[in-house]
Amino acid sequence: YVNNSLNLDNEIAFEILNFLGNNNGKEYKAGEIADELDCSYQLIWRRAQKLITREFVERKEINSRSYYSITEYGYNEILKRRGE
Repeated sequence: YVNNSLNLDNEIAFEILNFLGNNNGKEYKAGEIADELDCSYQLIWRRAQKLITREFVERKEINSRSYYSITEYGYNEILKRRGE
């Protein structure tokens, strides 16, 4: 876990990025991330849009469902802050 030095506008956005970074290479539905972070899938969806805009997270449509994963850029930014 790293501190929020990416200037994200709220803690949930940072927690989404951190969760996806800890699970690099995997894709998750908003509901799965919400269960892990104990919040609503709607909140995950809203915050993920901002992370997508900043190119930290990507969204893929599979069978009419959205799946989120961390981008290589987002993962590298987390690694920098962990000192790895």
